[in-house]
Amino acid sequence: MEFKAKVLYDFIGEAENELSVREGDIVTVTNTEVGEGWWFGLTSDGKEGIFPTAYVEKADDSELMPPPPPSIVTSNVASYTAPDPGWSTLGTPVQNTTDSAVRKTSVSSFNDDWNSTDEESVSTTVQQPYSVQAVQQSTNQVITTEISRPPLQKSDSIRSTGDKGDKKGGFKLFGKSSSFDNFLCGAIESSATTVAEAVDIIDVTGFLYWKPSTSQYTCTIGVPKKGAKFGGLKAYMTYPVTPSFNNIQVSRRYKHFDWLHARLTAKYGATIAIPPLPEKQWMLPKVDANGVGITGRFEEELIENRRIELQSFADRICRHPVLSQSAVWRHFITETNEKQWTAGKRKAESDNLIGTDFLTTLQAPEEDRNEEIITEFKTTLGKVENAVKILYAASLEQENRYRTTNKKDMVSLGHAFSLLGSSLNSRVPPLEKIGDSFCNVAEVMETHASKAWDPIVHLLHDYKGLAASWTEILNAYFSCRDRQKELEATAGDKERFIARSRINLYRIGVMCEINHFLQEVETDLNHASQVLIYEQMTHYKDMADKMESLYANCWGGGAVQQQQPQQQPTAVIQAKTINLDPWGNDGIYEEMP
Repeated sequence: MEFKAKVLYDFIGEAENELSVREGDIVTVTNTEVGEGWWFGLTSDGKEGIFPTAYVEKADDSELMPPPPPSIVTSNVASYTAPDPGWSTLGTPVQNTTDSAVRKTSVSSFNDDWNSTDEESVSTTVQQPYSVQAVQQSTNQVITTEISRPPLQKSDSIRSTGDKGDKKGGFKLFGKSSSFDNFLCGAIESSATTVAEAVDIIDVTGFLYWKPSTSQYTCTIGVPKKGAKFGGLKAYMTYPVTPSFNNIQVSRRYKHFDWLHARLTAKYGATIAIPPLPEKQWMLPKVDANGVGITGRFEEELIENRRIELQSFADRICRHPVLSQSAVWRHFITETNEKQWTAGKRKAESDNLIGTDFLTTLQAPEEDRNEEIITEFKTTLGKVENAVKILYAASLEQENRYRTTNKKDMVSLGHAFSLLGSSLNSRVPPLEKIGDSFCNVAEVMETHASKAWDPIVHLLHDYKGLAASWTEILNAYFSCRDRQKELEATAGDKERFIARSRINLYRIGVMCEINHFLQEVETDLNHASQVLIYEQMTHYKDMADKMESLYANCWGGGAVQQQQPQQQPTAVIQAKTINLDPWGNDGIYEEMP
């Protein structure tokens, strides 16, 4: 049954099927069974789509009438100073009506594959208040009332880490201020750390490392499955995640990986480099047989590339001695119960040991450490970050060239040879064979791009993200160190002693992560380089084999090295003895006979 509804708040649609509406608009609701807090309808100008039910209310007949002309506000009303919202001029509470009350709305997670028991379903006082002036006819008083907009929780906005100060990348963004004082002055006590939260550090011949886990495992990101909501109006992908220690599969969407990344960054990001996620809308160019580009949100190649980079993200966490044992990661890869999943997410979001406070969980050697290693690493990181960006751009260009330019060139050459051969009525059979061979080689170009260049492109994508994470870590460390130096000049003896101990603890944590990172770099780059060169060798050998086969097919005989060119006319053979160098041996130009 159709009915009219009045729009209470502006809504800007982000997806193609979402209808943008403005406050005060009248929309015709045609379907209320879309599900999870959404209706389908159309505006007066004929545009249609889905919109959140919390942003509209059923319109009364009076609201469907044309609006009256604006009332004239007298000067004494205009100069009236409104009292606090919800209170009369006598200080007694005013009974709120539906027009002046602060609205509370339950908005379900419209883009989730769990129901409204998920923590993304919120019932809250709205976060974006704006003032509405209501003129009370009986007293001519203007009362300003705060009215709140229902929060529309989007799938990629779950990055709240609590009121912990300014954040960047999910953890505190510290500067040269008192932001570090709680950590440096011992407000967060190490004794509060439980055995389960303790992070052990070992000294191996003078080098500090995170203590390796005794329970190492892997985690597989399987082939994603496409799902749909709202009767097919919204599509999404779910990725099966299977840890090796129990082989029980859980399904997660990209938004859940995004939430996990935000939690890991919030807790560990001041000390540990968190691997990056794939770009949400990243697309890899692809061409058809005619060289025409093909793109699409759920295009097969995009999905597979995202799965590969999610697998790399999972691999790096599983290899990390600290991240692999973290409660939030374990919860992410194992929890199958819906209520337990929600409870675990809320627990992770209320964790107090985040940022530099996480450092209080470190069980480290007592001796002081020199920060020279960190200073040298910071210098090296700047060079590495720049080199990674350059190599990433060059590798991506090669990858795209093989998929587009080189492939298209081979197809064009193949068609040109075939066209020439057919125009001669096949009097020169090798021409058409060459044309067919070049067209076949075009497919080899795309295969080579996948095998040789894709791995290193994915790897460099990871290191671009890791380098950015390292920049945040080093900035935080040196800012904390600067704050510790300030305390040396202003604090008492006890505070200075604690601050020295704490900055040394931070230094040890960063050194452990540097050593882990350098181990990863050595392994990753050696392997990726080996794969690249091996695939290059294989590719060019395959190309040579194809040309050798083509040669034998066109001019007969066995292997090329045994095949002699056909006998040429005597005149041509004799012409080879003529001096074709017009400059001669003395460097003086002479006309040829």
